[in-house]
Amino acid sequence: MGSRKIQGIPIYLQMMILQAAGSFNISSYAPLNIFLKANFLLNAAQVGLITSFTFIGTICTSFLSGILVDRIGARKTLAISFASFVIASFTAFFASSYYMILLAYVILGAGYGMVTPSTNTSIMYNYSPNHVRAMGIKQTGVPVGAIFSAILLPFVATHFSVGASYLVILIVSMVALFSMIFRRDSNPQPTVKSVISREELKNVFHNRTLIAISVAAAFLAWSQQTVLSYYVIFNETQGISVPVAEIMLATLLFGSITGRIMWTFSNKWILGGNLIRIFSLIVFLSGVFVTLIPLSADNIYLAIPLALLLGMTTVAWNSTYVTIISEVAPKGKVGIFSGLSLTILYTGAIVGTPLAGFIADFSSSFVQMWLVVGIVLLILSMILALAEKHLRQDYQAETVFKI
Repeated sequence: MGSRKIQGIPIYLQMMILQAAGSFNISSYAPLNIFLKANFLLNAAQVGLITSFTFIGTICTSFLSGILVDRIGARKTLAISFASFVIASFTAFFASSYYMILLAYVILGAGYGMVTPSTNTSIMYNYSPNHVRAMGIKQTGVPVGAIFSAILLPFVATHFSVGASYLVILIVSMVALFSMIFRRDSNPQPTVKSVISREELKNVFHNRTLIAISVAAAFLAWSQQTVLSYYVIFNETQGISVPVAEIMLATLLFGSITGRIMWTFSNKWILGGNLIRIFSLIVFLSGVFVTLIPLSADNIYLAIPLALLLGMTTVAWNSTYVTIISEVAPKGKVGIFSGLSLTILYTGAIVGTPLAGFIADFSSSFVQMWLVVGIVLLILSMILALAEKHLRQDYQAETVFKI
């Protein structure tokens, strides 16, 4: 893994903690949606718009932050990110209308758009070519933060208020911000002072593997955010109490930790270590498990293991995805490659989540919504499997990287 450290803490653990802090903040809509729905009398499509506006903010900063992190470094970019979280949590705390909540989540999303390009760049700079496990461990910060969000924020909202939950986010953001301001790197990342050339941008947009994987990831983001946005609400409509539904969400997120570790540490033995094939397998399994969600509605003994499997696939695909896009990028360009890819990815969350909510509202049932999402993923997995050899022409990293 390497012995690189920042003030005594290995860099991959430092990045995991920061990824977890960012995830804790942005994941707040999933456990709090049911409280926001009750407070502001929202329908399913309006609940989906909270997720959509979150990723509108993210898409506004993802590509630009990729350029920014290559120019000023990961630490300074992360400081800007957590400063955005502070502003967002203040806005949400004082929100008196649904529209102020949407504004808060736009700002929250804008801050999160800077986290992944920054942490990806730091991992690749410090660990490449032995970066796969470090990247996987770093990415476990996403579900770790989301689990704490799913457990802590509903507890605070239930016993105090929804506004108090955003004060918790404020505290987490302030701690992370101060850690960025006062931290000194023993091995600082070199920065790029020149302006990104037109030729470099052309190379980014013409990389077929980057674009194809990013488009596929947009559909996975749609399914992921649909699950995270509506899973608690769906279970509550099926007669499951809110605390139990939140525990099931936490189980799903725990499964995503297991999945990220499993896909990262076993990719050397699965499908010959071909990450594109592994990615298509994850898409296929995600489609299967999403279509099974309606069958678990009245059977808690089926629902709990299914939640675990959903987490291991529908939410755990990110570790394989970020490894692919980071390996595709030329040295020193991980930030801009990650930024473009995330910009494409987040369109799936922006368009897909309220669309899923519209399907649920139109059909007066969540069953059709789950079936549509699952079938689309199954079709996508077959397309990826058929296109795998063509995509590998632009992606030769399997012959370079080491576990």
